[in-house]
Amino acid sequence: MLSVLSSQSKGARIKVAFLAIDGVVKFAATHAAAAIPVELVSFRDVGSLIVALRQISFDALLLEDAEPELVNWLAMLQIHSLWHLPIVVIGPGGAGAISRARLHGVHDYAQIGEGAHALFARLQAQVILRAQLKQTSDLRLGECTLHADTQLIKIGRETVSLTGREFALAWVLFENAGRVVSLNTLSMQVWGKCKDISKRTIEQHVYKLRHKLRQGVCATSLHIQTIYGIGYRLCEGSGAVGSTQGGNARTHSASLASEEPLAWVI
Repeated sequence: MLSVLSSQSKGARIKVAFLAIDGVVKFAATHAAAAIPVELVSFRDVGSLIVALRQISFDALLLEDAEPELVNWLAMLQIHSLWHLPIVVIGPGGAGAISRARLHGVHDYAQIGEGAHALFARLQAQVILRAQLKQTSDLRLGECTLHADTQLIKIGRETVSLTGREFALAWVLFENAGRVVSLNTLSMQVWGKCKDISKRTIEQHVYKLRHKLRQGVCATSLHIQTIYGIGYRLCEGSGAVGSTQGGNARTHSASLASEEPLAWVI
């Protein structure tokens, strides 16, 4: 369990939103926060957390390493455009658990046995790092900009609105523009799980997003390529092929997959 420091750590107080379901983890984190410059605001479920994140300004987010809830929580945060805060996971640790958390986009991992000072140091480091990076809630590709706060794709004065799922899907593709994103990665990052999400469901959402990207000026700049049987790739340029309908499109996508190295498949 997290130990308590005899004296408070130096530095500005950090306001942290905390979501956990295990009583031991809750007690450990709360006990540690009482001894360090951290204001810990606890939530019982991801719904109340999302509401609070839209209304209250937090410096960081602390999540319990709970399976399978953690992956679902991370997916919900992305769907609701709340991916801007530094996210630290707290749990028992171990190489497998830490790797899994980092794979799903967590910024750092605090092990319960490390102590309160280590927890504060990790939170503080992530807050400072995010401030230094000055990360925005926008992603830009060519003339197109994806805005997380409004869930719009904007080109000059022209805008296209997206649903929550479409936005999460677009965000993953924008972040990996030019690289093949596997079906499994899309399932994990957009739906929060690699099982129970059919290929057809992903295809339907890609179809809707592709249709919206073809509206107006977007039609000449962004294209979602289907790498048949593998995943999708967001490309820029009028020469890219985006449709999966018909044998010719599938053949062309398959040839793209064979002609280019797939070292970037994630």
